[in-house]
Amino acid sequence: MSGGEQQRVALARALAVKPEILLLDEPFAALDPRTRDECMRVMLAIKKSQNLTILHVSHSREEANSVSDRIALIIGGSLIQIGSADDIFRSPKSPAAAKYAGIDNIFKGKVLRSDGTSSTLDIDGHQIVMNSSAPAGAFVTVCIAGEHISLAEEPHVTGDTAVNAVSGIVTDILPMENSLKIRIGGILPLTIIAKRNDGRTRLPLQGEHCVAVFRPEDVHLLEEGV
Repeated sequence: MSGGEQQRVALARALAVKPEILLLDEPFAALDPRTRDECMRVMLAIKKSQNLTILHVSHSREEANSVSDRIALIIGGSLIQIGSADDIFRSPKSPAAAKYAGIDNIFKGKVLRSDGTSSTLDIDGHQIVMNSSAPAGAFVTVCIAGEHISLAEEPHVTGDTAVNAVSGIVTDILPMENSLKIRIGGILPLTIIAKRNDGRTRLPLQGEHCVAVFRPEDVHLLEEGV
């Protein structure tokens, strides 16, 4: 039998006793992507048809995002955060949770000023604005998802105060399945997740000078912790 067929048989044997709770420990770890997707669909269909509670243990962000109603994120033996997939991946509470969510841009900075709704931070000599309130003088940790950062050629960047703009040099470009991970170096190093070129937007080349642009609402304030 193929790996996918073996997984289906194992799942059928577990379901034959009509459990109240089904415990799955890395059930799809050894499967190829297509078989894994098919097995996840089967599991979700069974869960829905039988109204079954499933406790699924996995290291895969993709699995956690695809099959879960609620996630308990455990790192180093400690419970870091509990919530929906959207809570974990869109609103991580700590640097550790942000790293698990795949966010590379995590910075510590000092609040220079705040008006009660937004704050200006100094991060290694570069100022950025976030739509969160923190007391002036406080040291905070923030993250910026790479998907929320776009690239622009410097001559086209204006003095728009509604966005943060960071200048730098493209240091490397890592092709991924459906996107590119672009790193820029400078005063504030950033990692940008860009969609693969659709022929309409020119992507930068390694060594090229560019500007990374992101909105204050995309600067996420993290709680103190690991």
